[in-house]
Amino acid sequence: MEYDEVQEFPEFGREQTLYLALRNLTIALWTLNCKEFLTPQKCAGHVIVRGLVRIRCVQELERIVCFLSRKGLINTGLLKDPPGGALLPKDFDAGTVVVIGAGPSGLAAARQLHNFGTKVIVLEAQDRVGGRVWDDHSLGSCVGRGAQIVNGCINNPVALMCEQVSSVNWDQNEMFAQFAGDHTLIGDGYGILLQKLSEGLDIRLNQEVTHIDYTGEEIVVKTKSGEYKGSKVLVTLPLAVLQKNVVDFKPPLPDKKVKAIQSLGAGLIEKVGLKFPSRFWDSRVQGADFFGHIPPTEDKRGQFGVFYDMTPSSKQAVLMTVVSGEAAHHISKLKDEEVIDLCMKALRGMFPGQKVPDPIGYFVTHWRTHPYAQMAYSFVKVGSTGEAYDTIAEDIDQKVFFAGEATNRHFPQTVTGAYLSGVREASKIVEQPLS
Repeated sequence: MEYDEVQEFPEFGREQTLYLALRNLTIALWTLNCKEFLTPQKCAGHVIVRGLVRIRCVQELERIVCFLSRKGLINTGLLKDPPGGALLPKDFDAGTVVVIGAGPSGLAAARQLHNFGTKVIVLEAQDRVGGRVWDDHSLGSCVGRGAQIVNGCINNPVALMCEQVSSVNWDQNEMFAQFAGDHTLIGDGYGILLQKLSEGLDIRLNQEVTHIDYTGEEIVVKTKSGEYKGSKVLVTLPLAVLQKNVVDFKPPLPDKKVKAIQSLGAGLIEKVGLKFPSRFWDSRVQGADFFGHIPPTEDKRGQFGVFYDMTPSSKQAVLMTVVSGEAAHHISKLKDEEVIDLCMKALRGMFPGQKVPDPIGYFVTHWRTHPYAQMAYSFVKVGSTGEAYDTIAEDIDQKVFFAGEATNRHFPQTVTGAYLSGVREASKIVEQPLS
């Protein structure tokens, strides 16, 4: 039994056999069918015992299903409208929870809390959900301006959500993952998953948060156009936004948390999408959906090193390349036309003696100057430690909670890490109910 399980079920601390059997049965049944809610009644049909032992098992299944649901181990992902209207008893009422940010972490928490039976209001500064996940279809094919990769498919909750919507248009990328299994590119983008997560939630768009006052029992969240109140608030702002004190906290954040926020780095990656009139690279690139080169000079490092074929199984000609490191900061100061000129120069250098046509469409991302992102991913700076992630994740007075990839020490920099942090905080919020 894990630590949380021993705390929840202390009576099984010494003799764990019955609990482990029922817990493992429940998780196995969920694994077999993650497209509908798993109830204690469904589990009970698989308990093959009689008499008083069966009565005990059925009683314990009620608690076990509730516990595993609360922890996000079952009945999670894109499911909505649980049987009876709520997954948890009214004992877990957390009042009204205000979630700041409709990215993967905010939506994950809001979906969990909504299914738990908690009232949730999601405030999003932009006119869309997704945060740093942003699918672009302007080139005739889905190209993620932000994340589009699943970092390891085995036991990954993102893979589970893809299964729940039957999103099987995946493309193997490489074999180094945080979760077991290959990295996978979602050809149709993350957008469909986030839209499904959003369904039925109270999401207020174009609500840029400016102040969070948690001095009283009721928390007051002010935006540029309104005011919202709740018993708890979940902050999912990107690390760079927190670092620049865009939101005024009253009282100010604890010094320990401020130091942790400032100790992490806000990394930058920019993307360039290109559409061409023909697939000119097919004559030299065969059996692969990417190609690249070693930058000729050190100052070109991180600049257009690899090009990804976003439409390998069709006649469309769409490429995507990334710019990272110092090169990303350099191109962020250039006009889009100047970036495309540099990109085409690099691309034509890979195909000497061949006519490489001009693109008929393109986009260039600007995450560095995006007012609600100002970054791509978090990282541990020299002199800092991973403990900063844990410190940022700590709640304040059981009223102000934090989620996002920069709060997940084990899986930072990923959509999976962001999603899991939202699930984690939803569990913490209902475990500290109103008195």
